[in-house]
Amino acid sequence: MADENQTLSPEEAQALRDQLTSLTWERDQERRRAETEAARADSLQSRVVEGDKRLAQSTVAGIQAQEQGADAAIAAIDQELTGLKRALAGLNAEGKFEEAADVQVQIGDATARRHAAVQAKDHWGRQRERTAAEPVDPVDRFLTANPQYTEAERDWIKKNPRYATDRDFHMRVNSAHQKAIEKGLRAHSPEYFAVLEQEGYQRVPTPATPAPARPTASARTEPVWPDSWPTD
Repeated sequence: MADENQTLSPEEAQALRDQLTSLTWERDQERRRAETEAARADSLQSRVVEGDKRLAQSTVAGIQAQEQGADAAIAAIDQELTGLKRALAGLNAEGKFEEAADVQVQIGDATARRHAAVQAKDHWGRQRERTAAEPVDPVDRFLTANPQYTEAERDWIKKNPRYATDRDFHMRVNSAHQKAIEKGLRAHSPEYFAVLEQEGYQRVPTPATPAPARPTASARTEPVWPDSWPTD
């Protein structure tokens, strides 16, 4: 029966060392690249969240401006109606009924405009209340719109917000979920979430350190002497 632990010649051992050195360098380069990309993605994620918050706040401010504009229009029309009613009363008192009829038409027009302004104010007020009630943070909005997640999943999403804002990250994690379950990992276990994060962030797994080979009878047991000894 052939011995599985074959002794390598010095040339073969050196070739293997060179190969391992090259592979280690490539692995470390890939890990650094992945870490750089992850850091860049995290930075962009922060900018996306901040931009989203600013947009949500701007939307609320814009609605408030519309509501305030409608309120100002109502106040202006009320002043206009007060003046028209005073003019109407004066014209009627003076017996200027034709002029009074014209003013009466103006009062009807102003009343219609006031009614429209009141409706606009009510509309923008409801919009403001509805928009202000929505979470400013995009992750909170995502969780509010998707109540099907468990408490453990919600906690994980809050710690990994790209799931709520990055479509590609979201799809990678969902795919990793299936892989983790097929591997027999218990859902929501630390091992399960580790698989989700590795796939989601596209992290390069750290290879396990191989155990040293056991010496065999055919293996060389004598020490390998250095090429030279230090001099006294």
